[in-house]
Amino acid sequence: MAHSRVHSVNSTSQIPRNHASSHLIHRSQQASRSGYPLRQLQLNERPRQTRPLTSPEAVVLDRPATTAAPEHPDDLTSTSQEPFVWTKQWYAVSIMDALDAKKPNAISLLGKELVVWRDDAGQWVCMDDQCSHRLAPLSEGRLENNNIMCAYHAWSFNSKGDLVDVPQAHFTGEPDGNARACASRRACVAAYPTQVAQEMLFVWPESGAMAALEAANKKPVMSPYMNEQKPYRGENGEPVYTVGKPFQRDQPASWDFLMENLCDPAHFNPSHSEVAGDRRHEFTGMARIEELPEHLKVGALFNGAEGVGGLTTMLAGKGRSVDTSLHHVAMPGVLTQLYRNPKDIPGADFELLQIHLTPTKPGHCRIFVHFYMAGKKLPLPLKIIPRLTPAWIGHLQGLEITDGDNTFLIAQDRKTREIEAQKGLPWSKSYYMPTGADRMIAQMKKWVDTRGGGGPFPNAGPQAPIAKEHALDRLHQHTLTCPSCFAAYRTFRALRVVLAIAAGAFAAASMSTAFISGVAMHVPALFAAASLASSALAMVCNKFVRLLTYKPYEHHRR
Repeated sequence: MAHSRVHSVNSTSQIPRNHASSHLIHRSQQASRSGYPLRQLQLNERPRQTRPLTSPEAVVLDRPATTAAPEHPDDLTSTSQEPFVWTKQWYAVSIMDALDAKKPNAISLLGKELVVWRDDAGQWVCMDDQCSHRLAPLSEGRLENNNIMCAYHAWSFNSKGDLVDVPQAHFTGEPDGNARACASRRACVAAYPTQVAQEMLFVWPESGAMAALEAANKKPVMSPYMNEQKPYRGENGEPVYTVGKPFQRDQPASWDFLMENLCDPAHFNPSHSEVAGDRRHEFTGMARIEELPEHLKVGALFNGAEGVGGLTTMLAGKGRSVDTSLHHVAMPGVLTQLYRNPKDIPGADFELLQIHLTPTKPGHCRIFVHFYMAGKKLPLPLKIIPRLTPAWIGHLQGLEITDGDNTFLIAQDRKTREIEAQKGLPWSKSYYMPTGADRMIAQMKKWVDTRGGGGPFPNAGPQAPIAKEHALDRLHQHTLTCPSCFAAYRTFRALRVVLAIAAGAFAAASMSTAFISGVAMHVPALFAAASLASSALAMVCNKFVRLLTYKPYEHHRR
């Protein structure tokens, strides 16, 4: 996945000539004047001095990552002696725009099949996606009278999961037949706490009174650099603008391996070349990750959350400069990468990439991507153009970027698990990671193995190989659940048919009028031109249909 900014601003890439530490301290001094969290970064808190960033060799840490996780990772927040409990966390389950408030919506979370729907008060409800009668999916039902109704036998449940109506019980001859049928504890469906933040619906995957209390006392892990509801503001009140619409995709790869991807800035330019990265740049391999002082670690910034982090210096992408970001991955799966005063965007106070990664079931997860830009002096086009651009246009880039990772992640997932199952070798014995560019990966894997109990699905075995067409299936992984992309998909499909028919009709008219006496000579030519134009437009529509369905991704061509 992208670890940098994908919306390029044309500029000449700059190779820093000063020391990385001096550069970061200068950044902290800038932050000090603005009151930003980096304001506390002082010279005596910096890690060792580093070599000048004037050659690709200079970007490697003096200490290698090693294939085994370090004994004392630099940024693991593990002060609690209690195990990390995967079910006692908030998880993003959907972008709000992707939910249909008029019907039930099926989702998956931690191996559970769930249904979310909105009640008459505008509150989102989450329940097990199974009717207590005979386990039919409630997501195939309908919303009526502020309840969710199973479409199989019309049983109805309220927002607490209580059964409120059994139509068949009205005909038993007993005056209280319905009440008796609904009174049983077996009649209920488990309901789960929900909340909305930063245009996403979050679910707490435990039910019951204690779960509701625990959920109420814990906030979702979110970016600490801005508020959670629109209008977005930074710490100093600066306006925060969304760059494009939020993007989500169901990934056919395990949470564990996508988490590695989020901890891996070194892959960005080689893997996403010509999309958002640049593999041909002399600094394409740059991935210097430096230790964080205590007050900038995950636990300090993310309200006690556990995770890993570092100060990352890298080529920020295609057409961009070498720049330094504050890079965190907080559990249960939130990446933030923040560029303070980004070099290539005049007037920007910060630029932020935020990714939520939700484990849905073994071998699968759902990814949520947000880009933000903040500043009172941002150029007007950067404020206006993203708002006017249809979401599906930006989502095409998101699909292209995630395509670039999927083939790697799926194969890596399968091979790593196969080696462990067949040879008993853990990742630390099968991976070879000799440079500091992989330090966050080693730290994250150590956290998963220890604090995380092996991950959300610790007993998951190797996934069966899947064809590339399924790995890069844009239609089912994104388009069908994205209102903007699905509307564009239907429109282009319909236009493709209409234009193909029009092209044929114009061609027929051209040929027929060519042999009719008395018809001006230019008339057949006009019909022929109209036929060609219709054919060309039909081909354009067909291209967009394919872009929203499936597009082969071949790294060797980029």
